[in-house]
This record gives sequence, structure tokens and C-alpha cells, in this order.
Amino acid sequence: MKRTASVGAILHGHRPVKFRDRNVFATLLFGIFCVVVFEMMFFVFFSSRERTSGSGRSRRELPFERTNNEVVMSSSSKSCLPSIEPNAKPCPPAVAMMRELDALVVAAKPTCANKLALMSLRQYANPRRIIVVTTERRFCEKFKTAADGIECFHEDEFVDGVTKERTADAIEKFRTKTKESKNDDKNFMGRSLSGWYLQQFIKLSAHKTKKLNPPLSKHYLVWDSDMILLRPMKLFDSAGRAVRAIGGNVVPSYKRTYERLMSGSTTGRKNDDGEVDNAVHYADDGTSFVAHQMLFDADVAEEMLSAFAKSSSRRRSSGSNTSSSSSSSSSRSEVKDVPEDFEREDDHARRLPPWGEAIIREAYREPENAHIGFSEYESYASFVSARHPELVKSLTLKNWARNPFFTGSIGVVVTKYVRVDGLCCPTSKVLTPARWRNLAYVGFEIGHAEATCDVRSPKYKDGYGW
Repeated sequence: MKRTASVGAILHGHRPVKFRDRNVFATLLFGIFCVVVFEMMFFVFFSSRERTSGSGRSRRELPFERTNNEVVMSSSSKSCLPSIEPNAKPCPPAVAMMRELDALVVAAKPTCANKLALMSLRQYANPRRIIVVTTERRFCEKFKTAADGIECFHEDEFVDGVTKERTADAIEKFRTKTKESKNDDKNFMGRSLSGWYLQQFIKLSAHKTKKLNPPLSKHYLVWDSDMILLRPMKLFDSAGRAVRAIGGNVVPSYKRTYERLMSGSTTGRKNDDGEVDNAVHYADDGTSFVAHQMLFDADVAEEMLSAFAKSSSRRRSSGSNTSSSSSSSSSRSEVKDVPEDFEREDDHARRLPPWGEAIIREAYREPENAHIGFSEYESYASFVSARHPELVKSLTLKNWARNPFFTGSIGVVVTKYVRVDGLCCPTSKVLTPARWRNLAYVGFEIGHAEATCDVRSPKYKDGYGW
């Protein structure tokens, strides 16, 4: 029987030796053409609508609901949109200040995208303060100018014992050193692996910092530096529970690492089988909670890190290299043995805390997946769902998008060709389609379009578009 190559296989680069079915190929090309044309028409239509609506009545925003007697500010703050353009005027906050909430943003360097993200946080979330953690001290001067109430710190000085060097040392310790190994600290998607893990460690352990006065709020909003708020967003429900976004990608390696970290834990709620719930939790629609922002509870974060640290003790005492029960699935990658010699080295003062080394160790049991070996959002969401479900309320619909347009990074790339400066920077026109899709926030991931945007060029070492 004649076999036909699937469109999915072709999209993933698995072309048959002899491509016989030309109808599939033609359908594929036509589909790509329709998507591109539709997105360009969508962009042009709403850009023109934005231009013609300036003198008329302002567009209606989504209904906005807050707790703790937080109210919407003046109508002028609604119609004012945050902008990074040179002649743009700063917008007043659209909501009352949340005086018991801090926001945490970890950013590699100043870019036009994270500048707009900080501006939108101040306008639409308005936390007590926005804490920026970055890679170089000199960047702090720029970050502090983005909005009011920003405090900035160097990544190696924010949490005691959590530094990039120690993270890199842990990676070097646990990675598989073979001729074919590709899991060293080289750049991946515009970042180093040590930097990628470090920014997650900072988010999870921010409550441990001694740099803040007053201390970090009990609930703190962790916000990815390239996510731009488009309107006020509900953070707590009427019962005071943290509202949790859904719609994230499901990454199997995130699940396996978390479940290995939690394997053997005997504390916490039990599932229907009478066993302690140490599994990853997903939203009711099957998506993950990796929505690039999340409200963390400092007490829950500390409890989870303690559980990770205890996993190190359990493995040292048992000498076990086994993984969780789910790892027996035939779909998972082979788990590699890695060193367990936490206590046999004399460089204790230069190492990550036990919970940090535990994360690196378990992620590097699958060296081929180490670049996507752990998620702070998925881990925290699963831990709180299993042990403190009364603290969170999950949305039922996705209210965000990772990119301004519908597919890929086209919304990022197109700005390079419409801006006078030739940079991939978010403009009001590009973000307009996302606003009309009633999204609460949208991503503008310049690093994922590195080849086009050239964000890592030496000429942008002090900042990109900022």
C-alpha cells in the first residue's frame, strides 16, 4: 500500500526518501501562505483602526475585578498605553498600589522589551516595588529609569550562596563528560545554561534575600522580563487565593525532573491511592501552568526547597540512583547515573545550597534534555497543588500569548523591518492585535529570534534598544 507522509512529519523535518504525494506538499505550502496572509491582514486592519480611533471614543477594556478594595484609577490611565517611543509620555497607574505585594523580574541586560515590561507592570499591576535582578551592576542605572519604585541588584549578590559561578560549577560536576556530550555551559536560545538555571534559582529563593528593606512580601509576583501586560490583571480572587494562569506548553523533561526530586518524599497530602502526591499537576485542559508569570508564596517556596534538599539526603543515605515510578514509561529518555558525592568534597563554601545542587543533579540525569531540564513555574505549581490547593485558583481559559501574533516569532521579527532603527522592539501597532484578542499579557521574546534581531552582537553589550 502506498504510504503518505504526514504534514506533521514534514514540518518536523522527517521527509520520506521519495516524496510521492505532491498533494500533501501543496497543501502544506498553501496553509503556510494562508497563515502569513491572514496575520498580515490582521496586523494592517488593527493598525489602521488604532490610527482612526484617536479622536473618537476610546476602546473598551475587559471588565476588571480586584480584591482588597483596589479600584481602577482615572479614565485617562485607561486610554494611555505604555510606550518606549522617544516622544511617548509616561502613563499613570491604572490601579491602586498593591502595598503588600512585590514583583520580581530577572533580566540579563536592558532591552526595549523588558523596558516596556517594567512600564506595563507599574501601570497595570502597580506593586509596592519592582525588584530587578540582572547580570551586571552597571545595568541597574538603566533599569531604575523604566518606572517608579524599581530596586535593582546584581545576580550574584541577591541571595547568599546562589551565584552563576556556583551554578556553572554544579553543571560541570554533574554533566556527562563524553566526547559526544553537548550539555556544557554553551549558549542555548540566546542564554547560557548556568544563567538559565540561575534565574530560576533566584525566583524560587528570593524570599531568602537579605538585601531588601522591608523584606520581600509574603506573596510576590514573579514576572518574566519579556512579558508585557496589556491591561489590569486579576491576581487574587475574592477569597484571597492566588489566581493562576494556564495554557503553558507541556515539557516532559520538566515533569521527570520534578518527580525525581520529590521521589520518596513522605510528607504532604495523599492521592486516591493512599500515596503521597509527588506528581506533576496540570490544568484541567491538559496544559501546564508555565505561563511565564506566577504568584509565589514565600512559605510554600521555602517548603518546596526544603523538600528538594531532603531528596539529596535521601539519595546520599540510600546510594540510590533510581528515578520516580513514572520514569519506567517507554516514552522517556534513558536516565544517566551522575555523581552523588555531596559530602566528599572540601569546597563546601563554594557550592550551591543543597536544593540547588539537587535540581542540577536530577536535571542532568538526562543530559540531552538538560537545556530544558527544570521549570520553576511547573515545580512550584505542582507542589502547591499537591500540598496547599486551597491557596490557588486556576483560570479556566488561557488569557495570554507567548508571541504578539498567532505563530512563531513573526511578531518580533516584523518590527525589525518597520522600525526606523531596524531593531526588534515592541511597538503599539504590533501589540494592538493582542489587545483586541482580549489578552492580559503577551510575550516579546527577542532572544528567540536571535539570528534576525542580532541581540547578542557586541554593539548591544550595554543594552538593546535602550
